[in-house]
Amino acid sequence: MGALAQFLYFCFVFALAFLLSLYVTPLVRRGAETYKVLDGPDGGLKTQARPVPLLGGIAIYVTFLVTLAFTFEFREQILGLLLGGTMMAMLGLFDDLKILSPGLKFLGQLLAVGVTLRSHIGIEVVGIPLFVALPLSVLWLVGITNAINLLDVSDGLAASVSAVAAMALFLISAINGDGLIATTALTLSGCLAGFVFYNQAPARIYMGD
Repeated sequence: MGALAQFLYFCFVFALAFLLSLYVTPLVRRGAETYKVLDGPDGGLKTQARPVPLLGGIAIYVTFLVTLAFTFEFREQILGLLLGGTMMAMLGLFDDLKILSPGLKFLGQLLAVGVTLRSHIGIEVVGIPLFVALPLSVLWLVGITNAINLLDVSDGLAASVSAVAAMALFLISAINGDGLIATTALTLSGCLAGFVFYNQAPARIYMGD
């Protein structure tokens, strides 16, 4: 693929993810309102004037999957990442529906990370033995997942930080010639950018867990 063709391809991927996110997010928002999956003010961290629909993370992930389905072929690492990501998304959905205890949620996260590690996604640094790299990888994946969740206390913050991080990963992957990782990261960045349109202050929908 020539440089111009690759540039146009990347533009198409981002635009598709962004536009789908703009379309899907309001649909999920209406569903959350219908089924009363809302986050109400509590006088503490939650200072919004009225209850705000949750499930924004589901809108992001559905858009992410649909965009990827249209854009490229899959390989073992991508499939493992998507399976682990789907498990994480389902855990978040169940948590938003108040049917998971913190212990079960943590065990589910470890299981999702285990699937990801089995797909050969983890920390690989020359000089670090496997028995050290594996626990570091678990700490990295579970830690980042929960860190992003904790960021979702201010309108637009978690989605914006994630979009920038995904865009940085896209640039690194594109420079190194890894088109599949570049496409995956760019897709995520586009989905998040579309979601930020509805999540910026005052937020009309929250990511939820």
